[in-house]
Amino acid sequence: MNLIRMRASAIRARSRLVARLQLIIPLTQYILTANILLVVFQILVGSEYSVMLLVLVTLASNCISAILFLVFAIKFLSWYRNPDHNVGILLFTSTFVILGFLNFMAGVGDSYLLLQKDQILNASSIVEFHDFAEGTFFNRFYNYYDYLDYISFLLLLVATGSLL
Repeated sequence: MNLIRMRASAIRARSRLVARLQLIIPLTQYILTANILLVVFQILVGSEYSVMLLVLVTLASNCISAILFLVFAIKFLSWYRNPDHNVGILLFTSTFVILGFLNFMAGVGDSYLLLQKDQILNASSIVEFHDFAEGTFFNRFYNYYDYLDYISFLLLLVATGSLL
C-alpha cells in the first residue's frame, strides 16, 4: 500500500489535473452514496421516492464519466504531439472524444426523459417509458447512438491492436 501511495503522490505532483480528479471522484462517490441512501430511506419510510434523485444520479455519473473520457483524450492528444507520432494514440484520442460526447449526451437525454415522469413515484404509479418526439435532436441522436458506440469500440480495438 505504501508503494501505491508513493506512486499516486508522485503522479499527483506532476499533474494538477490528476490531483483535481482524485479529489472530485471520491466526492462524487460520496454524493452518489448519500443519494442512494436517501432513495432507500424515502422508499422505506414514505413508500415513495423522488425522480429528481434519479436525475441527480444520471447527470452526475454520466457527466463525470464524460469529463474523465475528455481528460483522457487531452492526455493522449498531448502524447501524440511528441515526435513519435503513433496512429494508435490518435485512435485512442478519437475513441475517448466519442465516448465523452456520448456519455454527456446520454446523461442529458436520459435526465430529460426522467423529468417527463411524475416527480414522486410510489407503488401505485403507472410505469411509463417516454420517448423523444419524432424529428427532435435527441430522437435523431439516439437513432445514431449505437452506431457511434460501435465506431468507438472498433477504434479502441484497432488502437489496442496497433500497440501489439
